[in-house]
Amino acid sequence: FDQDSGQALFIALLTDFKHAHDDREKALLATTLLSFLTGENATNFLKMGKLHPNIQLTRVGNYQVARWRMELLITESKRVFHNNNLRELYVRIPSPLVEAVSHFVLKNTPQNRTAIEIKLRQVAKAHALRIGPISLMRIQRHLKLVLEQGWSNQYIANLLARTPVNQATGSYYGQVSEQKAVHDYQRYVQYLSAGKDSQELENELLAISKQKLQPVDDLENRSDQIIGSQFIVDKNNVSSLFASLRIQINESVNILQHFNAYSQWIWHISLLFLAGRPVIGVPSKLNKMDLGHNLLIVSDKQQRINQDNSRILYIHPFLKQALMEYIDYLKNFFQKYMVFNPKLYEIWQKIETSEFAITYLIDIDQQQSITFKSKDYLAQQTFNFSLISSLDASKCREMSRLDVQVKDSNSQKKWADNWHRHFCYSYLINYQIDGNKYLSKATVNQIMGHEDLNDEFLNPKTSSSALADVSTIKKVLDQLVLELGLEQIA
Repeated sequence: FDQDSGQALFIALLTDFKHAHDDREKALLATTLLSFLTGENATNFLKMGKLHPNIQLTRVGNYQVARWRMELLITESKRVFHNNNLRELYVRIPSPLVEAVSHFVLKNTPQNRTAIEIKLRQVAKAHALRIGPISLMRIQRHLKLVLEQGWSNQYIANLLARTPVNQATGSYYGQVSEQKAVHDYQRYVQYLSAGKDSQELENELLAISKQKLQPVDDLENRSDQIIGSQFIVDKNNVSSLFASLRIQINESVNILQHFNAYSQWIWHISLLFLAGRPVIGVPSKLNKMDLGHNLLIVSDKQQRINQDNSRILYIHPFLKQALMEYIDYLKNFFQKYMVFNPKLYEIWQKIETSEFAITYLIDIDQQQSITFKSKDYLAQQTFNFSLISSLDASKCREMSRLDVQVKDSNSQKKWADNWHRHFCYSYLINYQIDGNKYLSKATVNQIMGHEDLNDEFLNPKTSSSALADVSTIKKVLDQLVLELGLEQIA
């Protein structure tokens, strides 16, 4: 059923719970109400004499407070998830519902599961609800459905609904503030209960007068924390990084430093727009690019057996222009200077035949880092030719993540190697179209390479909606270019 049908059923269940006197009936109603509030299947609250392990009961003054724990479950290859300072979130749930479940213990049996479904149909019929088929699975999914289609991004929806990690693509890359997650959850509760938050709902169920309302507990007053990735760099710092890379290109002291600075800039730009992993071979080889059709094949998962079986991505116009100009620069560089160092021809040949990718660095010794201050053009070129002629071609190598490590200008703390991917995902899931609607899961996953099977970009079996996402992706990345103040290299 849709959002409004779910709300109507929740209010009907809540009404019957308040008027129920039989303990078994209250327990049946409480399990379904808790399923709405937690995104957990109702049958998981039917335990052998024990409460669900994610329910926490504590005393605050004269009142018993019930909280629901939502943990962030992450598996990213074999990597231990060290970049989290907070991996779980507690939200308030009405204690009378928990007490009803614990007071009359319903065992997880087929008979009790059937009894819950029968009770649901009885409630819907008694309240004359026309909401279509009712099932425990539909109730469980209601929390995530409302959050994704209403006011939350997919990351918060996955967190609050405790979506299994194999279904919550991108969980490793995102983050959210604890206060934002709690705020969105309370909006959901208020929507379900027609305006009441968790504590107001509990007061109503306990029939507490306004003069004796429960105090707010200390947990709700603690400072805000970040749930999820700590690898996401602040947008202002990213903008400053690209500005400084441009300065390094424009103020290079000689031709070799200029070459390296330009290579670093194209590397970071490519990884940003492709949400790429920092592996050798990114952005790509020439035979994996079709700039005329704005397409590029990215092979950035080194653990894949077949590197050709990678993701095909749409190239944003900014990245397309940057790649075209950089490739022209490479061609001019190698063909211009290989007369003075024939070994450079071998490197260009390997790039041109797609044996090597396009991003290179030249190891520079102390002698080659000297500055030539003469403004005479002929003298400058003579100086550059002397550097090239003495260059050992073996020092010209494909770039890797070790070559482009970035440190924070204030703390000097090193950014994560794959910060581009974390930053891109965070930007995408928080981007709002026309100021109120978040990007669809399909759009985000298309850029990240997290599409579902047979729904990959340009797969013959892909859905038409995945192809339509291209225009949306362009609009999002257009805005990213503006916010970061990105400019092409003149």
